[in-house]
Amino acid sequence: MKLRKMIQTAVLGGALLGMVGAANATDYEINIYGASAQLLYWTSAAEGFLKTTGTGNPGCTSVTNHVNTAGTDGISFCTNSSGNTYTIRYSSKNSLDGIRAVQSNDDGGVGSAKGCSAGSRWMMSAYNASTSAESYACEDITIGASDVEAATFRQATTGHQYGPYTGGTNTSKTFTASGVTISTSSYTKYSPLVVPFAFFANEGVPFDNMTRLMAVTLFAGQVSDWNQFDPTLSSVPVVLCMRHAGSGTLATLDAAVMRGDAALIDTENSASPNYVWFNDGSSYMMGCINGSTTTTSGYSSWTGAAGAVGYADSDQLSTTSAKTKYPDVKLMTYQGVDATKANIVNGQYDFWSYQELYEAKADDTATKSLVSKLMSYASNPDNLPSSKADYWAAGDEMFVGKYSDFEYPAFN
Repeated sequence: MKLRKMIQTAVLGGALLGMVGAANATDYEINIYGASAQLLYWTSAAEGFLKTTGTGNPGCTSVTNHVNTAGTDGISFCTNSSGNTYTIRYSSKNSLDGIRAVQSNDDGGVGSAKGCSAGSRWMMSAYNASTSAESYACEDITIGASDVEAATFRQATTGHQYGPYTGGTNTSKTFTASGVTISTSSYTKYSPLVVPFAFFANEGVPFDNMTRLMAVTLFAGQVSDWNQFDPTLSSVPVVLCMRHAGSGTLATLDAAVMRGDAALIDTENSASPNYVWFNDGSSYMMGCINGSTTTTSGYSSWTGAAGAVGYADSDQLSTTSAKTKYPDVKLMTYQGVDATKANIVNGQYDFWSYQELYEAKADDTATKSLVSKLMSYASNPDNLPSSKADYWAAGDEMFVGKYSDFEYPAFN
């Protein structure tokens, strides 16, 4: 969050956001960057938080909330009765880059190519609701959002950035067995929520349930055709749609499902059949699974995806727009259990992780105060957005827990 006098940003605030405040009003910003699984949550929760009242709370009566078509960037903003403006941004990349951003580490050249400093990222800076115009700029990161603790990043992958789609470079990402470190003396870590994950498959896959044995053998690259699980079925070659190392979703698959019993497949296979694709973000992951009928939102069509399977946050298909965008993707049960909040809270479903949010302790007092209020808001189960309430859980309502991502859940 950047704290500055409104008189210094009157042009930006009036021209781009349509906000006009008194000269002594203050402009508050919280910029959250990282885990793609969390974008849909924060872009839903931001509006509710900005309307909260009480001492030090935004107290806005009207909030503009917008997510871009690609599903990678969102912004919520408002002006309260005192003329103070509040902006909450969220941009998704992967969990590790959320951590790197708050540590002021470069993102591998993507941001620097646009002139961003190491501690800033290219985000949606403003949105004009009357013209539907989006503006993008380098923004300083307040919170690095990750689906797992930094130490859980122990994976390695080699493949193109955007799976079966055009664009993106072939890259290798490798992390050591000790994971990534982040100093607790320099950063405040918040864990207000539990992130739910699930397996998704193309409608051509002849199974609606994923067992753990199926998951482990599939994502270890041991299965080439779905009929290996049932020889009476017709041949449907397996297509693995995966995330690159640095993804909290991939790290959770490794920690919560594979659990050291087999190694995740780590190299792209772009030859038919038995494709293995790595994808940069959940939206590309879902497009990879959807396959040949994906003709919207910039996704190129490709054939051979009837046997595609992947993994993402479990509420990916919870909206009408998502079902329209990915018409050939279905949500699978795992071990015969639905990936719902109730089943996670009550200890029936174990494919989940604690949300990890890192904020620099060097932030100014006003920033830290507002971030603390936002975290308190998020940790209250009564404040879960209606679109998320059936899937996400607040940490303090869990009957089961774990001390690390690699630990198996146990009752508290």
